[in-house]
Amino acid sequence: NILLNAILKSKSEQKLEEAEKLMAQMQEIGGDARPDSASFNMIISALSRSNAPDAAEKAVDYLRSMLRLYKNDGYEKAKPDSFIFNCVINMLSRCKQEWADEVIQRTLSAMEAQERHGNASVLLD
Repeated sequence: NILLNAILKSKSEQKLEEAEKLMAQMQEIGGDARPDSASFNMIISALSRSNAPDAAEKAVDYLRSMLRLYKNDGYEKAKPDSFIFNCVINMLSRCKQEWADEVIQRTLSAMEAQERHGNASVLLD
């Protein structure tokens, strides 16, 4: 996470691409090297500040990966929180893609499910 943070704070024009490569490498290594909540928060936060046309789509993909790691793999360190859901929903609300409204609804449903299943880090406002 220290390296990911340094990449995302750099002045490099390719910092998002470099951060995405690092996230993929972390996932490939596996174990405790896998991306955790902090990793996902950093990359999704950076995407939310990006002007990249596919930023919202990538953010949704990262949220899905996070949910899979937490729900399917039981990886507690990837537990999503309200910040991450709200960040993705905010990005989608500014997105001009036709699919954004439907994905907002799905994201809200996933957020509700997390709260229902006892994830105290997710609170609906």
